[in-house]
Amino acid sequence: MSMYTLLRSHPLPSVAQVERALEGNLCRCTGYRPILDGFRKFTKEAQCAMGDACCKLQKTDDDTSTKTSDKEKEHSEYLPYDSSQEPIFPSELQLSTQLDEQSLVFTSEKVTWYRPTSLQQLLELKTTHPDARLIGGNYEQLMGFGHHPRVIIDSSKVPEMKEIKLTDMGLMFGSSVTLSEMEEILQQTIDQLPEHKTRLFKSLLVKLGQVGSLQLRNSATLGGHIMAASTSSDLNTQFLASRSRVTVVTPGELNTGIAL
Repeated sequence: MSMYTLLRSHPLPSVAQVERALEGNLCRCTGYRPILDGFRKFTKEAQCAMGDACCKLQKTDDDTSTKTSDKEKEHSEYLPYDSSQEPIFPSELQLSTQLDEQSLVFTSEKVTWYRPTSLQQLLELKTTHPDARLIGGNYEQLMGFGHHPRVIIDSSKVPEMKEIKLTDMGLMFGSSVTLSEMEEILQQTIDQLPEHKTRLFKSLLVKLGQVGSLQLRNSATLGGHIMAASTSSDLNTQFLASRSRVTVVTPGELNTGIAL
Protein backbone atom coordinates (compact mmCIF):
# COMPACT_ATOMS: atom_id res chain seq x y z
CA MET A 1 0.00 0.00 0.00
CA SER A 2 2.86 2.37 0.78
CA MET A 3 4.49 1.67 -2.58
CA TYR A 4 1.18 1.94 -4.43
CA THR A 5 0.71 5.39 -2.90
CA LEU A 6 4.24 6.39 -3.87
CA LEU A 7 3.82 5.27 -7.49
CA ARG A 8 0.48 7.04 -7.76
CA SER A 9 2.13 10.31 -6.70
CA HIS A 10 5.51 9.70 -8.35
CA PRO A 11 5.29 7.33 -11.35
CA LEU A 12 9.08 7.40 -11.71
CA PRO A 13 10.49 7.76 -8.17
CA SER A 14 14.12 7.74 -7.09
CA VAL A 15 15.68 4.93 -5.07
CA ALA A 16 15.78 7.32 -2.09
CA GLN A 17 12.01 7.92 -2.40
CA VAL A 18 11.37 4.17 -2.49
CA GLU A 19 13.43 3.60 0.65
CA ARG A 20 11.75 6.54 2.40
CA ALA A 21 8.26 5.27 1.54
CA LEU A 22 9.01 1.91 3.18
CA GLU A 23 10.38 3.39 6.42
CA GLY A 24 7.26 2.76 8.47
CA ASN A 25 6.69 -0.84 7.37
CA LEU A 26 7.94 -3.79 9.41
CA CYS A 27 8.58 -7.08 7.62
CA ARG A 28 9.17 -10.30 9.58
CA CYS A 29 9.21 -12.80 6.69
CA THR A 30 11.59 -12.08 3.80
CA GLY A 31 13.41 -9.06 5.13
CA TYR A 32 13.68 -5.79 3.26
CA ARG A 33 16.33 -6.47 0.63
CA PRO A 34 14.20 -8.40 -1.92
CA ILE A 35 11.35 -5.92 -1.46
CA LEU A 36 13.64 -2.96 -2.15
CA ASP A 37 15.27 -4.78 -5.06
CA GLY A 38 11.86 -5.43 -6.58
CA PHE A 39 10.67 -1.85 -6.32
CA ARG A 40 13.94 -0.46 -7.68
CA LYS A 41 12.64 -1.62 -11.08
CA PHE A 42 10.24 1.34 -10.93
CA THR A 43 12.91 3.97 -10.19
CA LYS A 44 14.74 6.53 -12.31
CA GLU A 45 18.02 4.78 -11.64
CA ALA A 46 16.66 1.54 -13.11
CA GLN A 47 15.72 3.17 -16.41
CA CYS A 48 18.06 2.64 -19.36
CA ALA A 49 19.82 5.82 -20.45
CA MET A 50 19.04 4.90 -24.09
CA GLY A 51 15.31 5.40 -23.49
CA ASP A 52 13.21 3.95 -26.32
CA ALA A 53 16.42 2.82 -28.01
CA CYS A 54 17.18 0.41 -25.15
CA CYS A 55 18.21 -2.98 -26.51
CA LYS A 56 15.62 -4.65 -24.29
CA LEU A 57 12.91 -2.89 -26.27
CA GLN A 58 14.25 -3.86 -29.68
CA LYS A 59 12.68 -6.84 -31.43
CA THR A 60 14.46 -9.22 -33.75
CA ASP A 61 13.19 -11.99 -36.03
CA ASP A 62 14.20 -14.66 -33.55
CA ASP A 63 12.99 -12.74 -30.53
CA THR A 64 10.88 -15.08 -28.41
CA SER A 65 10.18 -12.57 -25.65
CA THR A 66 6.96 -11.36 -27.32
CA LYS A 67 5.49 -14.80 -27.87
CA THR A 68 2.33 -15.51 -25.90
CA SER A 69 2.81 -18.26 -23.36
CA ASP A 70 0.26 -20.94 -22.56
CA LYS A 71 -0.22 -19.28 -19.18
CA GLU A 72 -1.04 -15.97 -20.83
CA LYS A 73 -3.45 -17.62 -23.26
CA GLU A 74 -5.17 -19.28 -20.33
CA HIS A 75 -5.94 -15.87 -18.81
CA SER A 76 -6.58 -14.00 -22.07
CA GLU A 77 -10.24 -13.54 -21.10
CA TYR A 78 -9.21 -11.14 -18.28
CA LEU A 79 -10.24 -7.56 -18.77
CA PRO A 80 -7.39 -5.25 -19.88
CA TYR A 81 -5.86 -2.80 -17.43
CA ASP A 82 -8.09 0.20 -16.82
CA SER A 83 -6.65 2.99 -14.69
CA SER A 84 -10.14 4.28 -13.88
CA GLN A 85 -10.78 1.11 -11.87
CA GLU A 86 -7.87 1.64 -9.49
CA PRO A 87 -8.81 1.88 -5.79
CA ILE A 88 -8.04 5.56 -5.33
CA PHE A 89 -9.64 8.13 -3.06
CA PRO A 90 -13.16 8.91 -4.45
CA SER A 91 -12.77 11.69 -6.99
CA GLU A 92 -16.14 13.24 -6.10
CA LEU A 93 -14.79 13.93 -2.61
CA GLN A 94 -11.59 15.42 -3.99
CA LEU A 95 -13.53 17.90 -6.11
CA SER A 96 -15.00 19.66 -3.08
CA THR A 97 -13.13 21.45 -0.33
CA GLN A 98 -16.31 22.16 1.62
CA LEU A 99 -15.51 19.89 4.55
CA ASP A 100 -12.00 21.33 4.83
CA GLU A 101 -13.19 24.92 4.81
CA GLN A 102 -15.78 24.72 7.57
CA SER A 103 -15.31 24.46 11.30
CA LEU A 104 -16.46 21.21 12.86
CA VAL A 105 -17.40 19.94 16.31
CA PHE A 106 -17.99 16.39 17.50
CA THR A 107 -19.29 15.58 20.97
CA SER A 108 -19.44 12.33 22.91
CA GLU A 109 -19.99 11.47 26.55
CA LYS A 110 -16.27 11.75 27.32
CA VAL A 111 -14.86 14.38 24.99
CA THR A 112 -15.73 17.32 22.74
CA TRP A 113 -13.55 17.87 19.67
CA TYR A 114 -13.39 21.20 17.83
CA ARG A 115 -11.74 21.98 14.51
CA PRO A 116 -11.61 25.74 13.89
CA THR A 117 -10.59 27.11 10.49
CA SER A 118 -9.22 30.50 11.56
CA LEU A 119 -6.97 31.84 14.27
CA GLN A 120 -9.81 33.96 15.62
CA GLN A 121 -12.04 30.90 16.05
CA LEU A 122 -9.24 29.05 17.80
CA LEU A 123 -8.62 31.92 20.24
CA GLU A 124 -12.31 32.20 21.04
CA LEU A 125 -12.54 28.46 21.74
CA LYS A 126 -9.45 28.56 23.94
CA THR A 127 -10.91 31.49 25.87
CA THR A 128 -14.18 29.61 26.39
CA HIS A 129 -12.36 26.37 27.28
CA PRO A 130 -9.08 27.41 28.96
CA ASP A 131 -8.27 23.80 29.95
CA ALA A 132 -8.74 22.46 26.41
CA ARG A 133 -5.92 20.45 24.83
CA LEU A 134 -4.58 22.09 21.67
CA ILE A 135 -3.46 19.46 19.16
CA GLY A 136 -2.03 19.28 15.66
CA GLY A 137 -1.36 15.74 14.51
CA ASN A 138 -2.19 14.36 17.99
CA TYR A 139 0.84 12.07 17.85
CA GLU A 140 1.49 12.12 21.59
CA GLN A 141 -2.09 11.09 22.31
CA LEU A 142 -1.98 8.33 19.69
CA MET A 143 1.16 6.96 21.31
CA GLY A 144 -0.64 6.78 24.65
CA PHE A 145 1.19 9.63 26.38
CA GLY A 146 -0.52 12.05 28.77
CA HIS A 147 -4.07 12.21 30.06
CA HIS A 148 -7.26 12.30 28.00
CA PRO A 149 -8.71 15.84 28.06
CA ARG A 150 -12.42 16.62 28.04
CA VAL A 151 -12.08 19.25 25.30
CA ILE A 152 -9.76 19.05 22.29
CA ILE A 153 -9.07 21.85 19.81
CA ASP A 154 -7.53 20.70 16.52
CA SER A 155 -5.38 23.42 14.91
CA SER A 156 -4.61 21.51 11.71
CA LYS A 157 -6.93 23.67 9.57
CA VAL A 158 -5.91 27.09 10.90
CA PRO A 159 -4.03 28.67 7.95
CA GLU A 160 -2.19 31.19 10.15
CA MET A 161 -0.54 28.27 11.96
CA LYS A 162 0.38 26.46 8.73
CA GLU A 163 2.32 29.34 7.19
CA ILE A 164 5.83 28.78 5.86
CA LYS A 165 7.96 31.67 4.64
CA LEU A 166 11.56 32.51 3.88
CA THR A 167 12.74 35.79 5.45
CA ASP A 168 16.04 37.58 5.95
CA MET A 169 16.27 35.82 9.31
CA GLY A 170 15.80 32.35 7.78
CA LEU A 171 12.89 29.95 7.41
CA MET A 172 9.73 30.53 9.45
CA PHE A 173 7.48 27.52 10.12
CA GLY A 174 4.05 27.72 11.68
CA SER A 175 3.58 25.40 14.63
CA SER A 176 0.99 23.25 12.80
CA VAL A 177 3.34 22.48 9.90
CA THR A 178 3.86 18.72 9.80
CA LEU A 179 7.34 17.23 9.98
CA SER A 180 6.90 15.87 6.43
CA GLU A 181 6.05 19.33 5.14
CA MET A 182 9.09 20.67 6.97
CA GLU A 183 11.28 18.04 5.29
CA GLU A 184 10.00 19.01 1.85
CA ILE A 185 10.57 22.75 2.36
CA LEU A 186 14.03 22.22 3.85
CA GLN A 187 15.05 20.15 0.82
CA GLN A 188 13.67 22.75 -1.60
CA THR A 189 15.57 25.50 0.22
CA ILE A 190 18.78 23.45 0.18
CA ASP A 191 18.44 23.06 -3.59
CA GLN A 192 17.98 26.81 -4.09
CA LEU A 193 20.35 28.51 -1.64
CA PRO A 194 24.18 28.48 -1.34
CA GLU A 195 25.69 25.70 0.73
CA HIS A 196 26.88 27.95 3.53
CA LYS A 197 23.31 29.09 4.22
CA THR A 198 21.80 25.62 4.46
CA ARG A 199 24.12 23.65 6.74
CA LEU A 200 21.59 23.64 9.56
CA PHE A 201 18.85 22.55 7.17
CA LYS A 202 20.93 19.57 5.99
CA SER A 203 21.60 18.54 9.58
CA LEU A 204 17.89 18.81 10.42
CA LEU A 205 16.96 16.67 7.42
CA VAL A 206 19.18 13.87 8.70
CA LYS A 207 17.50 13.99 12.12
CA LEU A 208 14.00 14.32 10.67
CA GLY A 209 14.57 11.07 8.82
CA GLN A 210 15.15 9.42 12.19
CA VAL A 211 11.96 10.72 13.82
CA GLY A 212 9.49 7.86 13.67
CA SER A 213 8.24 6.71 10.28
CA LEU A 214 7.01 8.59 7.22
CA GLN A 215 3.42 7.91 8.24
CA LEU A 216 4.06 9.47 11.65
CA ARG A 217 5.81 12.51 10.19
CA ASN A 218 2.85 13.04 7.86
CA SER A 219 0.77 13.69 10.98
CA ALA A 220 3.13 14.96 13.70
CA THR A 221 3.54 18.74 13.81
CA LEU A 222 6.57 20.88 14.54
CA GLY A 223 4.87 22.67 17.43
CA GLY A 224 3.73 19.42 18.99
CA HIS A 225 7.21 17.97 18.66
CA ILE A 226 8.71 20.95 20.52
CA MET A 227 6.05 21.03 23.22
CA ALA A 228 6.34 17.30 23.91
CA ALA A 229 9.94 18.00 24.98
CA SER A 230 10.90 14.36 24.62
CA THR A 231 14.24 13.45 26.17
CA SER A 232 15.02 11.39 23.06
CA SER A 233 14.38 14.26 20.64
CA ASP A 234 17.38 15.29 18.60
CA LEU A 235 15.42 18.05 16.87
CA ASN A 236 14.97 20.09 20.04
CA THR A 237 18.66 19.85 20.89
CA GLN A 238 19.52 20.99 17.37
CA PHE A 239 17.13 23.92 17.67
CA LEU A 240 18.85 24.94 20.91
CA ALA A 241 22.36 24.51 19.52
CA SER A 242 21.57 26.51 16.38
CA ARG A 243 19.84 29.28 18.36
CA SER A 244 16.60 28.80 16.46
CA ARG A 245 13.86 31.03 17.82
CA VAL A 246 10.48 29.83 19.03
CA THR A 247 8.11 32.77 18.66
CA VAL A 248 4.77 32.92 20.45
CA VAL A 249 2.84 35.79 18.94
CA THR A 250 -0.12 37.88 20.05
CA PRO A 251 -3.58 37.43 18.45
CA GLY A 252 -3.00 40.50 16.30
CA GLU A 253 0.03 38.98 14.64
CA LEU A 254 0.23 36.27 12.02
CA ASN A 255 1.86 33.19 13.42
CA THR A 256 2.99 30.92 16.18
CA GLY A 257 6.03 28.99 15.11
CA ILE A 258 9.76 28.58 14.93
CA ALA A 259 12.36 30.46 12.90
CA LEU A 260 15.43 28.57 11.75
